[in-house]
Amino acid sequence: MVTPAEACEILGISDTTLKRWRHSDRLMRGVHYVQYGPKTIRYDADWLERFRATGGRGSHKLDVANYLNSTKRSAP
Repeated sequence: MVTPAEACEILGISDTTLKRWRHSDRLMRGVHYVQYGPKTIRYDADWLERFRATGGRGSHKLDVANYLNSTKRSAP
């Protein structure tokens, strides 16, 4: 898990854009990031790398859908 500043470096975007993507659901809570408190957010570096590599389109959306489906199956 990485800080917002590190997430910006990975994605090559500004802090403002990162917040915009988070609030517009381009980055998904529970997949791309976890919010531990009102001001504490950490991003999953592996998912951010995948997002950057695909531009958040096509195969990345399929990867996210497959991940979400697998977590539903493994939940009690």
